[in-house]
Amino acid sequence: MNKLLLLSFLIVFSLTACDNDNQTYKLYTGESENWQVRYEIYQPEENKQETSFSISYKGVEPLPEERISYAFDYDTGSTKGEDILNENGLIEGSGSMCEGCAQSEAEAVAFEIDWGEKSEKITLTP
Repeated sequence: MNKLLLLSFLIVFSLTACDNDNQTYKLYTGESENWQVRYEIYQPEENKQETSFSISYKGVEPLPEERISYAFDYDTGSTKGEDILNENGLIEGSGSMCEGCAQSEAEAVAFEIDWGEKSEKITLTP
């Protein structure tokens, strides 16, 4: 019975592993004096893409209370938005799903953030 269970597990595991060959996951990170940024690109299939991100304030000044504008730009797309920081100094987002989009081979993601009278650019790398 144990041998049959083990054999079944190995077959299912092998089939699952083969099914994931087209999946890719890329994580880009970067930081500056005031911000720490994380950007994820998940491609579950050849022509589908999902993104998620987090922007964390790490500056020494009090948390900015005004709206913050940000933009992520890479070889096959971009994500832009405006938001306010939560009480932990964090902005998180996800979605940006597309079908029929090109696979990203980005070596880096350009990130720009504007708050108040300040602006910073950060290059995010794998």
